[in-house]
Amino acid sequence: MPQPRVPSASPVPANPLENLLRELVADGFSAETFKNFFRTKWRDTFAPLSASCVSAETLEKFPDFASARFLGAVKNFPHSAGVRLALPIVHVRLQSEKTLTARSSRRRQFALAKKILAELNSRGVPAAPGIVCAGLFVFSDETQSAFRLSLVSASFAGGGNAPRWNSAR
Repeated sequence: MPQPRVPSASPVPANPLENLLRELVADGFSAETFKNFFRTKWRDTFAPLSASCVSAETLEKFPDFASARFLGAVKNFPHSAGVRLALPIVHVRLQSEKTLTARSSRRRQFALAKKILAELNSRGVPAAPGIVCAGLFVFSDETQSAFRLSLVSASFAGGGNAPRWNSAR
């Protein structure tokens, strides 16, 4: 009687993007791995950055967070209306005693992300001119073994100038 065929372990992806995605989640957060991922995904439009992206005064208002730094920005991010958008990609590190698991932590993360985007919209994103109405945020704990990706975006419905932010989920 023939032996049943046992499926092999997960196949090795042939796509370099899949390899990078596996690297992203395998070892926790690494700024270089994320930058490599974005360089691969958005070849000619990704500009790596490493500066702080929020004022010290703003960060003081959010005591759960130790730092907020650019990983980079995507220039000329596509938009259906043909508008030039800048997509900042930001790494936010939590203070040492804080964790990513609490629901209240997600709400504070969302509040800080909205504040960062508002600041960036008024002063611009280095190396990526355009309107800032979304940002990709990587929140990590101090050890950087755990991280959360959050896309925070806004719409300008009704012709107003004030953004209407998506909700924290």
